[in-house]
Amino acid sequence: MIVYEGYVHASVYDGMRASRVDRERLTPFAHNSVEALRLALTTARNQIENRQSVFVAVESLYSMDGMFAPLTEMIEVIDNIFPDGNAYFIVNEAHSMGFYGPQGRSCVAMLGLENRVLARLHTFGKALAASGAVIVTNTVVRDYLLNYARPLIYTTSPTHATIIAADASFDMLIDGTASYLRLLSLVCLLI
Repeated sequence: MIVYEGYVHASVYDGMRASRVDRERLTPFAHNSVEALRLALTTARNQIENRQSVFVAVESLYSMDGMFAPLTEMIEVIDNIFPDGNAYFIVNEAHSMGFYGPQGRSCVAMLGLENRVLARLHTFGKALAASGAVIVTNTVVRDYLLNYARPLIYTTSPTHATIIAADASFDMLIDGTASYLRLLSLVCLLI
């Protein structure tokens, strides 16, 4: 079963449609509402059998309204309703990559939740000025995607220029150059 935040990116909807999950097992919940998530997860728990899995999909930062998801509270709800660990959190970090967290590693890292999130999507566009994306996850999910995610398997590899651009952006985030340039641009705006 997939429980998802109603404002998730269109690509998440496409992924859900391409998944093996039946449409009646896709459950939306209200934007950034921890209580709506609690209700959806309680309903999901009553609908699944034994140790079937529930995946919860959200974005860390919603570009349309600039709102941050209450990630910590959401994880607490997931853990409370599924103490056996058969509910998994998936976070789209596309709009927080490069801006938030230590060295621009996004909101999940900023909140110290890396070990409590099954998968995180990071894009190389936007703040990193390149193109492409990566999923940060465990080896089980990685191997599953490599063997069953046809759109991923048959996607053209990134160009050398794209890899170099993303790598240069990561270098600037890691060594502090990006933070320095951001502060410098803010100072220039104030002058």
